[in-house]
Order: sequence, then C-alpha cells, then structure tokens
Amino acid sequence: MKAIHGALALALAGLGSAGLMLAAAGPVAAQPGTDVNGWNVRTVWFAGGQYVRQADGSWAELNRSGQVAFRFAEMQRDEWSVYLNDPSRNVQIQLDLFRRKISYGTGGGPRSDLYDITGASRGGGMASAPPPPPPPPPPRVRLVNAGPIWNQADAQNKCPVAAYAVGGRWTGQWRTTQEGRMSVCEIAD
Repeated sequence: MKAIHGALALALAGLGSAGLMLAAAGPVAAQPGTDVNGWNVRTVWFAGGQYVRQADGSWAELNRSGQVAFRFAEMQRDEWSVYLNDPSRNVQIQLDLFRRKISYGTGGGPRSDLYDITGASRGGGMASAPPPPPPPPPPRVRLVNAGPIWNQADAQNKCPVAAYAVGGRWTGQWRTTQEGRMSVCEIAD
C-alpha cells in the first residue's frame, strides 16, 4: 500500500514514470466542450449517415437519405462506447466516442475500424439531423463610383452598368458620397 501511495505522490509531483503520468492525466473528452459520453449518447454521425437510438432502446443505422439500412440491439454501454449487435447478420458494432471511430466485427470476433465519427449528440431520434453546415461567407463587396445618382430609379439604371463594367453584380445598395457630384454602387464579386 505504501508503494502505491509513494508512486501516486511521485506522479503528482511530476517525478514518476511516463506511465504514471499518463494514468494521472486521465482520458481526454470524447466531444471537447460538450458532455456527450457513452452513457448518454443517442445519435452518432459518420460520413455516410448516422446511428440513432430508437424509442424502444434499439438502434438504427440510417444512410445519407435517412433510410434505415440496418437495425441493432444495444448490448451494453460504458463511459466511452455503445456496443451494438445485429443477430440476423451476426454483426457487432462499437460506437467509440473516445477514439471517434465506429468499429465492425462479425461472429463475436475482433472488430476493425469502419468509419470515423464526425459528430455525436445526447438528443436525437429518427428525425434528427447533423448540425447544419455554417452559412457561406458573405460575398466580397466593393464600392464603385457611378457619377451622381439622384434617386432609386436612377440607381436602377446606373448601378447595373457600373457592375457590368467591373465584372460584378449590383447588390441593390447605393449611396451618395458628394452631393450632386458622386455616388457609389455596392458591387459583389
């Protein structure tokens, strides 16, 4: 017992072996910044679809179109993984949130990595979808001199011409920069 306390004291002081330091550091979070883990995960996404926990406790593998490709019984969970089984095909799946991998095995034998996990959620169900992609960046705009513009009707005549001259598209916006002398049109590339 003294040896264990001594090793722990050395590890905490930074004097232990590399193995002791690794053990003291602990595992990294499966989903940094979230509280998704093996105990509470309900939806796991991969490039070709998702695994979704059903209301009855079973799991469904959905393809990209949201169609059920396969059904699984949940066999067990631990801190980082959910273990699934398809008895009709004798296929076992591990949803490993720690390594962010989905592993596949048959006949109770060893599993090999099949997919990378691209996301995971505590919520979800058949209707869940991965988070939407970020919006595209706004178009780059620039202001182009167009001579004096007197009103919106005048802008609708002059700004498309100014946009065409610089190879852009008028956004519908304009403003006067020098009263009676110069206005600018907002042009998107």
